[in-house]
Parts: sequence; structure tokens; C-alpha cells
Amino acid sequence: MTSTRFVCLFVILVSAMLAAQSNPVPLINQPLVPGSAAPGSSGFALTVNGTGFASGAVVNWNGSPRVTVLNSSSSLQATIGAADVAMAGTASVTVVNPAPGGGTSNVVYFSIQEKSFLVAFARLSTRFRLLVSRLWATSTTMASSTWQ
Repeated sequence: MTSTRFVCLFVILVSAMLAAQSNPVPLINQPLVPGSAAPGSSGFALTVNGTGFASGAVVNWNGSPRVTVLNSSSSLQATIGAADVAMAGTASVTVVNPAPGGGTSNVVYFSIQEKSFLVAFARLSTRFRLLVSRLWATSTTMASSTWQ
């Protein structure tokens, strides 16, 4: 009789532990891969890296689910169609893990814009300009004395 109670108690305990396991709330790390797309480009596979991705996790693009493949608990791949990147703008990307537990991840933004090139001009410090001018003066003086 005591052993029967022990077995029943054990079964109930194990069942409760299995039932208590739930999916975590996912977390997306930046950057998304690729990090951006040009407007009007063709569809592509978006790789989302992070933590806590469970079986059945879905990538949402601007709140709409996309076909998603679970690579691992830290990597997903979603199919993004050409219509999703037809116009310039910013898309919000989230991951949703199914119940039990689960939930919606943080938002990461995906840029849809033409490539731009940034050229930065730095102002030279006074000391650096003085050093360059002295070197230039020294080198021209040496060069002119060598040719004489």
C-alpha cells in the first residue's frame, strides 16, 4: 500500500514538472541578416539571431507572420517576399513563441532604403597641421639643396 502511494505521488510529481515547463519569451539580437534592403528588391531569407526560440516560433514582419524555419534555439530564418520590401520605409521584426508560456520578443527594425555613402571630413588639429607643415618645409629644403 505504501509503495502504491509512493508510485502515485511520483507520477503526479513528474506530470506536474512536465506540465510546468513552458516556452520562454524570445529575445532578438541585432543585427538582422541582411541588415537592410533596397526598395523594389527581390524577396530574401531573413536570418534572425537571438535566444529562447522554441519549436513553432514565428517571425512577424510588421505584425504579420512569415514562413519561419527554426535553425536552433538561437537562430531562425524567415521568408520575406518582394512585396514586403517594395517601398522605402522601416519594417518592425518580432518573434513569437507559442504557448505554453512564450510570448512576443523585443522589436528590431529593418531598413528599406537606397544605399547611401557617407563621407566624413575631419578637421585637422593645429598640432598636426604644424607638424605636417614643418615636415613639408624640411623635405622641400632638403630636396632643393640636393639638386644644387
